[in-house]
Amino acid sequence: MPVSSRAVSLVAHKTIDFFDVAAETMQRTTTTVSCTPAAFLRSLETPCAYTAMKATTREKRRGGVDSPKGGGLEVERIDAHAKRMFATLSAEKQSGIFENDWNKCKEVLEQITKALLAGEKEEENEGQDHMVTIAIEDDGNAERMKAHGLLTPLAPRKRKSDEKKGEKEEVLYALLRGAPRERPHAKHTDWVRKREGLEIERNEWNAREEGSGGEKKRKKFVECVLCKRVGSSLPAESKEEDFLLCEGLTTNVFVLKRDTNSGGLVLQTAPDADVLLGVARRAILDAFPSKTDDVEDKGKDSPKNCIRLSLSHPLWSDRASWIALFTVNCVVGATSYHGIVNAYTGEELTFPPLPKEDDDEEEEEERERTRGLASLFRSAFSSPPPPPSSSSPSSSSPFPFDVFE
Repeated sequence: MPVSSRAVSLVAHKTIDFFDVAAETMQRTTTTVSCTPAAFLRSLETPCAYTAMKATTREKRRGGVDSPKGGGLEVERIDAHAKRMFATLSAEKQSGIFENDWNKCKEVLEQITKALLAGEKEEENEGQDHMVTIAIEDDGNAERMKAHGLLTPLAPRKRKSDEKKGEKEEVLYALLRGAPRERPHAKHTDWVRKREGLEIERNEWNAREEGSGGEKKRKKFVECVLCKRVGSSLPAESKEEDFLLCEGLTTNVFVLKRDTNSGGLVLQTAPDADVLLGVARRAILDAFPSKTDDVEDKGKDSPKNCIRLSLSHPLWSDRASWIALFTVNCVVGATSYHGIVNAYTGEELTFPPLPKEDDDEEEEEERERTRGLASLFRSAFSSPPPPPSSSSPSSSSPFPFDVFE
């Protein structure tokens, strides 16, 4: 359901200081709208690059984007967002207004966020999470830039105690449906328009679930997983086609599976070439001491509580070895699924329960699954990393457990 959001549009020219959103020479329009971020991006007349970030309202003493010592919105991993936005603009030869410096792009993101915050009562929004959506148009000759921003408050995750008596319990499912994006590295409004058909189809699956009766639990499809359809990787006598999982409509996809050779755990996600280089995905990959896409014969002597990384497409034909499937993006964090349905074949796969950390708070089932994933990762990363090799960094990065919170 659309929520009340604050939108701002800024037009700047290279001849003025467009990093100062308060400049009198800058054209600025701020409105209150009622629409989703996707609808907002589709409403823009000119296709353009965009990014979506998570931000939290902080007290004055905590610091934020409006001043080094001030309050305002604290944006998570803004450097990574600025670099990716700059890369998308550079690929389209539209980064000249930033003087070919991604730090200038970061300044724009910060200042647009500041403009979105104007008028918000910070004392009433302390700790409130927001989604900040920013799209940037460039005229291509490095003379003029138009930026659009949307500030959307994020609702807290639903708890089991919030369910009304008599309502069916919802369990989260993914839907295997849709071809990979043509330009996976570009975070662009073109894709927001193209994916609308898949969003409608996902909603139709949910509508059928709502109309079904007799079951205590109802599937809620929250993401479509895009895939490549290929000839079967099964024995020659099998005529079934196979499916290579790529990414979600707005997320990166991970599969946790059991290696049939070593018995160890493998975290598998599609290679960089075929997916958006998501900020949350990058944070997870950076935590691994070894960046290898070859899992064969790599971990036979490794402890079974360790998790190895494989940058390769999860295969639908390997689903018997899957333990969990989860998606990540920088706004929602990690979402773990009860199951996945293959829309092409009608097959359904459900995942076994995951170990959970001790917690007295009552949480909904899908949230418990996500906490179970966090527990697995904490176990895997509690051991010292393996000795560095010539092809791996000397030490691992801290695992981004905040993605699972």
